[in-house]
Amino acid sequence: MRRTCQERSLATAHSRLAPPPGTAMRYANSNHVLLGMLIGRVTGTSWGQQVRDRIIRPLGLSHTMVPDLDTRLPSRHAHGYVTVTQPHTRLVDITDVSMTAVDAAGSIISTTRDVDTFFGALLGVRPRRCCGA
Repeated sequence: MRRTCQERSLATAHSRLAPPPGTAMRYANSNHVLLGMLIGRVTGTSWGQQVRDRIIRPLGLSHTMVPDLDTRLPSRHAHGYVTVTQPHTRLVDITDVSMTAVDAAGSIISTTRDVDTFFGALLGVRPRRCCGA
């Protein structure tokens, strides 16, 4: 049986024992991957499409995207680096690495302004704008 990236991620994550409920907080990407799979099964479309249709468009988050398989980032953006030590220590730019392996656990790209708008809508408050913006 051939497993998808999502199924491998879930199998790996759930091979570790979790603390008893209510005793500790433990973040796991697998919870988000599972939620993405559930959304796909229930709606018949990808979790990314649901996020675009139900959150990004209605809130007017014009600088937020679910990139699917595209690794290119829009216009100006920060770069991400990782230190590689073999064969010698150096920084490697990993900005264009595809996040499809983590699926619903971390592949949304946004700006701080759009994140501010999202949390304002989520919490029912109007975002404060500074600096004449």
